[in-house]
Amino acid sequence: MAQPGPSQIDATIESLDFPAADVARLIVRPSRSEAFPFRAGQYAELDLGDGVSRSFSIACAPNADGRLEFHIRVMGADLEAAIGLLKVGGTIAVAGPQGLLALHADGRPMIMVAGGTGFAPIKALTEQYRHERLATPLHLYWGARSREDLYLASLAEQWVRAMPQFRYTPVLSAPKPADGWSGRTGWVHDAVMADYTRLDELDLYAAGPPQMIVALRDAALAKGLPPKRFFSDFAALD
Repeated sequence: MAQPGPSQIDATIESLDFPAADVARLIVRPSRSEAFPFRAGQYAELDLGDGVSRSFSIACAPNADGRLEFHIRVMGADLEAAIGLLKVGGTIAVAGPQGLLALHADGRPMIMVAGGTGFAPIKALTEQYRHERLATPLHLYWGARSREDLYLASLAEQWVRAMPQFRYTPVLSAPKPADGWSGRTGWVHDAVMADYTRLDELDLYAAGPPQMIVALRDAALAKGLPPKRFFSDFAALD
């Protein structure tokens, strides 16, 4: 599949909310005169103003109305200040897309592993999977610290109800007592390895903290996953 060429556009901020205390969900719409073609799994650079520019994964598959969704982990005083200045109805510059992560619908079962806001590109890939009405099994693992960090858990649960071939396993590394958590705990890559004894007939996608991606990749290769079937945009894996 050809990669869309880079471009820079201005987009209107349609909504900004906080599904978790430190996660901003930003939805923007390019003007009708400015197309922004991209592929599910890619990322773009946002000029947030006040001299702050960052790259974030596009958290949706391409859609008819052109909306772009981003999940922003608000870390650092400069980013927090820039997010605080964004207003619905304002404009924001978007550059890109970039990245090689993409859905490979080759008929093999798929495992997708997200860590924290790594859920954003995994969400986009899952939407593409659903749009294409793929019947191959898909198992999503989402690793986070506490229940609040599974900031769109209800969406993953909707996918479970809508797609019989879809499975969802959340894993918390540090659940809080108030979470009342009775699900899986520990590191998300360990949960994947505990559930699958062989990975040679699967495709594995990963997005999240670099240390998670490296640990997952190494453990998966040791269980027979062919290197060419591990899909991630983490540059250190090249």
